[in-house]
Amino acid sequence: MKGSVRRLNTEQVLALLRSGPISRAAIIARTGLSRATVSSIVAELLADGVVVDRPAAEERRAGPGRPTRLVVLSQGSVRSIGVAFQIASTAVAVADAQQQIVGTAVRSHRAALNWLDRARIAIEEVRRLYQEHGIEPTHLTGIGMGVAGPVGQSAPDAAWRVAADRLTAEFNAPVHVDNNLRLAALAETGWGTDLVTGSLLYFHLGEGVGAGIVIGGRLYRGATGAAGEVGHVRIDPEGPACRCGARGCLETYTALPVLLRRARVKRAGRPFSELAADPALAEELTRAAELCGRAVGAAVTTMDISRVVLGGMLAYAPAEAERAFTAALDAHLLPAMRESVQVGRARAGDTAAVTGALALVYHNSPILEGYHPYRTAPRDDAGGRIPPQEH
Repeated sequence: MKGSVRRLNTEQVLALLRSGPISRAAIIARTGLSRATVSSIVAELLADGVVVDRPAAEERRAGPGRPTRLVVLSQGSVRSIGVAFQIASTAVAVADAQQQIVGTAVRSHRAALNWLDRARIAIEEVRRLYQEHGIEPTHLTGIGMGVAGPVGQSAPDAAWRVAADRLTAEFNAPVHVDNNLRLAALAETGWGTDLVTGSLLYFHLGEGVGAGIVIGGRLYRGATGAAGEVGHVRIDPEGPACRCGARGCLETYTALPVLLRRARVKRAGRPFSELAADPALAEELTRAAELCGRAVGAAVTTMDISRVVLGGMLAYAPAEAERAFTAALDAHLLPAMRESVQVGRARAGDTAAVTGALALVYHNSPILEGYHPYRTAPRDDAGGRIPPQEH
């Protein structure tokens, strides 16, 4: 409770600062907070690099005393970096001291690219954003990193560790790692502001197929970090071989590369929004949506999910494909559930995973309460690990 009050008081101060420079006395007068509370909050914001202290424009004073000082939000600084390593692309974002996104970038690459080269691309894109926006990584809090596939509580042998360690070394900041689709689910909740007690399944159809799940207002990882791997539900044991080692997984029938091959459509760097509008792909996309609706319907019934969000290609799909998905989902629901399950399109767009990665750094959403992503730590000058600090 005490921490919640502190966060509320801090947000009141930040809300005033977003309107422009303001004195401590004015903050006290406009918020009703005590002098000691305001002094403590401002001191903390100064230490974190969120604000700076400067003299008022007019320092002439009629009487004795110290000149008036103004508190101003720090400009041109970056406090967090988000990176989402997708199957065939890398997305990055940088956010300022107010947790507002300053810039984003996405670069496509071949699906089999090694992790060191993926990390190199991420670093290059972040540096480019620094240059474009004239910003510096002042008091960098951390880096949120999303990857495809399961991410458990510990992952010492995971292939993506190479990229996490490279980012840690480059920016000298801890890296917080989780699955891209869980991060997208986090982004769809508005960093936890509109889904404090409910349940949500974010379903993504793209180069891969899967879901991120929020249950009881909490992001759900599962026992091994594999929660949400809907793309690897087997719909035909005799079907095509899947990259997971099984046969006939949903992904082998519905992933974007499969649909493009069947429709004889070339991606040529086109985003989901453009591809989904291609008439040549409409039939394949509708058929895939129906298959995905079946699998998601089974998951929603099992977990009693109240809200389904369509991401990736389905966020932009023609109405016919959305109807096919919803009809297939409804057919698998218990009659009593059909009225309560809401289906809608994603709001966070193609950058949902990297937006969620930024939220992961701050760990300040109620959706993340009690949730601990896998995390690397920077090294000190002697080469030893610096223990990660608790949020």
